[in-house]
Amino acid sequence: MVQVAPARLDWLVALAESDAAFSERFGIAVEPGWAGFPEALPAAVAAARQRSEDPWGTHLFFDEDGALVGLGGFVGPPAGDAVEIGYAVSPSRQGRGIATAAVQYFLAQAAREGVPVVIAHTLAGTNPSTRVLTKAGFVRTATHHDPEVGEVWRWEHSSG
Repeated sequence: MVQVAPARLDWLVALAESDAAFSERFGIAVEPGWAGFPEALPAAVAAARQRSEDPWGTHLFFDEDGALVGLGGFVGPPAGDAVEIGYAVSPSRQGRGIATAAVQYFLAQAAREGVPVVIAHTLAGTNPSTRVLTKAGFVRTATHHDPEVGEVWRWEHSSG
């Protein structure tokens, strides 16, 4: 079973230092490539320092053995009636339902908090993330060009 847990500040600080530092301090195995975009960790640390106990922050994903295999969460607090999510899973653990479980967790959290629309973005074209979002009931609503990665699809899930 996948566990999605709000990222504690001490976890994020250790992970920003190195995977080995996290593993040594907390006795948790770290799967290579778990972060997807490790350059985002310093921003996650800064956000956690500013908004402790914030439901809209970073979350870590742990597999059935307790190993750290991914991260994700809300890009920020809701804007109006919508909130955006993002996620990454270690390449060696993809295809095992981890991202699907995380997206379902984020949808449930948004609903509990009274936010009816959840947004996500993916690279254009069929890929593992588009399959996860489709399975979770998201609908592709737009395409735009990102200067860094090219064509990007916008997805929305509405619970209201």
